[in-house]
This record gives sequence, structure tokens and C-alpha cells, in this order.
Amino acid sequence: MSRSAKVQRVHVSDSAVSRMQGNLANAIDQLSSAEILDGYFVAGIRLFAGRANSFDHGLGRDLRGYIVVRRSGNCVVWDDDTASSSKTLALYTSADCTVALWIF
Repeated sequence: MSRSAKVQRVHVSDSAVSRMQGNLANAIDQLSSAEILDGYFVAGIRLFAGRANSFDHGLGRDLRGYIVVRRSGNCVVWDDDTASSSKTLALYTSADCTVALWIF
């Protein structure tokens, strides 16, 4: 899922345009290499309190992190590194809920 697209520069004779093009290319390269962007959004994950809620994160690589984007109720969501593996994410919750996550 890598999003590290490089910007191709067009050679021009105007030095101001060339500098601007270089600055834009550098900024876009830095943004596209941010680890948090190499992920995906998933909604409708049902979590149950009192147990590990494990699922395949689908990244094809080790998980770097996740962000809870939306919760269906008043609950706290946390993970357990010891219950997760390179292909799965194990989440716990303080109350039954449905969440949406950005997984990266």
C-alpha cells in the first residue's frame, strides 16, 4: 500500500519556476513518505467488552498503529501488543461498541 510517489520535474529555463517546482516536489515527497498515510480506513468493526477482539489488519506488513476515528458509544478502546501479531490486531474495549479505524 505504499504511497511514495515521486514528482517528476520538467526542465524549464526560468529559474524562479525551476526553484518553485523543486520546492513543491520536496514538500510532496516528504508528505507522501509519512508512515501514517500508508494505511486504510475501515468502518463497522464490532468490539465486545471483556475479551480480545482480534482481526486481520490486512496491511501485508507489520502494524505501525491505528487511530479510532469514530465510536458508536461511550467506550475506551486500547490494544494489547502481546495479543497482536504481525498480521492481526487485538483490541479491547470498556463497553460493547462499533468503531471505525484508520489502520497504518
